[in-house]
Amino acid sequence: MTGSYNRFGNNSEEYFRQLITGGDIEVQPEESPGIMSRSRFAGSRPPVANDTPPEQPEEPNTSFFENFARMLGRSSDDPERVADAVLRDSQPIRPTGGLDGWEEMPSIDVLLGNTSDQTRAALGEAEQNVNREATSAWDSRTFTDTVLRRFEGTEAHASLEGGRDTAAFGVKFSRGLNREDYESDLDFAAAVAQSHYDSVASTFSSYGQTLASLPVSVQNAVVDLHYNTGTIGSTAEKDNPVDIMRNTLDFIGVTASDGTSGSLISLAKRRAENWNAAASDIVVSRITSVEQVPTRGGGSQFRYLDADGNPVHTVTSSRAPITFTGGTSYRVNTQTRRMEIE
Repeated sequence: MTGSYNRFGNNSEEYFRQLITGGDIEVQPEESPGIMSRSRFAGSRPPVANDTPPEQPEEPNTSFFENFARMLGRSSDDPERVADAVLRDSQPIRPTGGLDGWEEMPSIDVLLGNTSDQTRAALGEAEQNVNREATSAWDSRTFTDTVLRRFEGTEAHASLEGGRDTAAFGVKFSRGLNREDYESDLDFAAAVAQSHYDSVASTFSSYGQTLASLPVSVQNAVVDLHYNTGTIGSTAEKDNPVDIMRNTLDFIGVTASDGTSGSLISLAKRRAENWNAAASDIVVSRITSVEQVPTRGGGSQFRYLDADGNPVHTVTSSRAPITFTGGTSYRVNTQTRRMEIE
């Protein structure tokens, strides 16, 4: 674009920020002082300033603004932060609204139209940041080799709650699959994990949601919850990734071998670590510690806290606050327990 911006000089970053946030823009040609336009972020771009006006007036290029408005419409972010993200990549722009539509971002060519090369490059990078996690495919082998390896280990072990032993990567119920049909424990556990994923996806679908539209880190958390507990409760009823992740933090219960309904801080830690893995994708505070607080009547309260000690999430349960002491034996806690979270 020829000409300069008399408020911003050649500062195209400030010009672009005003496009995003709705600020006034004045366009003044360098050699044609008679042409000036004021524009709001409302569907038309400033005209190109030329010495010789075109024979026919230009049609307003609304594609950039309309499609960028669609992009911003999927984000609850403050426009100023969005501008910072696009221009300086300080934070990826990530939609935090409903699940459907994350994969429907218009292509960068449609989004930009005739926009300058500098802005095209900045927005191209921003679009990649938005879609990177949302469009990545969940992979059962990667999930098993990262998430399950971390939480369950690679060796068979006795189950704290009793019953059958837990196989490598946490397989306790094979969901109709046979270990003999797979070359390795990893392959077998990945197949079991895929079965859990399919069950979760079906549940999401029954509520009109699409599991695959979530960032992979959120999919991991929900599938890990199902793998660990056999249920996701009301998680699929939530209509945005933050509430989905909050719901996973409520699952802190275990049934001991004697039938006691207990709560475990180790389970809260597992949920919190999954939360932290998704924190940058859904733009929330990380959890740095969890407290298990005994309550009157024999129940427990869990407080998920950020680095400043502020509650990220709190859940109260009638389950007794217990700690396993060896084998299937346990004690009921009478004092608050605290655990730091990575």
